[in-house]
Amino acid sequence: MVSGLPLRPRSVEKNDSARRKLRILFLEPKRYTGAEFTVQSQLIRWLDRNQVEVFVACEAGAPWARTPTYLTLQKMPNIHLRATAFGPSVTNEARSAILRNALESGIPAMWSLPALAYFARWRHINIVHTGMKPRDGLFGVALARLIGARSVVHLHSSCAEWMRPLTRWALRSADGVLAVSDYAGKSAVSFLGAQPERVYTVRNGIQPSQWDYTIDGAPLRQELGIPADAPLIVAVTRVCPWKGLAELLQALVIVRQRLPQARLLIVGGDDLGVTPGRVSYTQELRRMTSDLELQDHVTFAGQRSDIARVLAAADVFALLSPDEGFGMAYLEALAMKKPAIALNQGGPTEVIEHGKSGFLTEAGNIQQAADALLQLLTDPARRAEMGAYGRRRVEEYFDINLVARDMLKTYERILAAPPNRTGW
Repeated sequence: MVSGLPLRPRSVEKNDSARRKLRILFLEPKRYTGAEFTVQSQLIRWLDRNQVEVFVACEAGAPWARTPTYLTLQKMPNIHLRATAFGPSVTNEARSAILRNALESGIPAMWSLPALAYFARWRHINIVHTGMKPRDGLFGVALARLIGARSVVHLHSSCAEWMRPLTRWALRSADGVLAVSDYAGKSAVSFLGAQPERVYTVRNGIQPSQWDYTIDGAPLRQELGIPADAPLIVAVTRVCPWKGLAELLQALVIVRQRLPQARLLIVGGDDLGVTPGRVSYTQELRRMTSDLELQDHVTFAGQRSDIARVLAAADVFALLSPDEGFGMAYLEALAMKKPAIALNQGGPTEVIEHGKSGFLTEAGNIQQAADALLQLLTDPARRAEMGAYGRRRVEEYFDINLVARDMLKTYERILAAPPNRTGW
């Protein structure tokens, strides 16, 4: 497996304006914004236009009711945006919903997708870049082979049994797998049998200037009824069983034995598509909070868009998720100068430096997680030191400009390698 981001600062290279631009076509079949769309849209925005010409085929919806993804991309400068009907989604949908969606969107896709292939060949696209959802990967790999381009599939999580057959096929058949961490990339090799030389690590990034750590967190505390002097732990995540929120509640019980005023703020909406039975996991956590007698010390804020304000109000960020492919939430916390606590496994180990920008604890060890929280909640100077270090680490290694440069180098390596002809 080839890593695309060395753990040291990189020097800025001069652009060679004389070289022929690469032509990258991003496929965005998703109608709604989310974590994967955020990652891909950052690349779309920040790839160097002196070296890359960017095309985006996006599920647009009706002219009078454009999709959120299309409206977001429409505001970006220097991209060629093409409205495209991709047909029905098959991810986390009931059979009846798939049939209904097929009737609504299948017919437009019958002419839209061949037209996209003609467009891509006419514009001499070099690389088709797509996400890892079943439909996305299938279209990306098939379209690239049809027009003689290279295909890349962006891998945002570790590979496991939950993956659908089309996703597995796309990851094995793509010319390049772009893993957001070494952890995710290694799983593609070990679980799927992907060719190691076709797996590249390009970690996620953010724009540090968009994360203003000088924001005053007091107004948000007041809004949510959290005392100004209460030690506050914040978790920002999709709310579902495998994000470690139940373990975080258990750790809070131990923390309160020493810090009775400690509070936990959980920000995020239910992810019903991945929750067994499609029921609200927030309600399950509320019941657990009551059973643990924490109802006066835990706030469920739901989905919010003002994450910088949320993090500004925090003393510590913590999320004990056992299987994060990368962990953008940890990166955002570091950017806001907040030390982060995570499990010592998966993608977060490539974001958080133990003892420097936060703590990594062992899965299932609630006491260890509580001890890490107490170390930080009771030591403002240590929090400030770790927070400052975390911000520097974001600026040196995870700035989106550096990540976009790494991505460009990876595209070039994929183009230089022989095409993948497996999977047909």
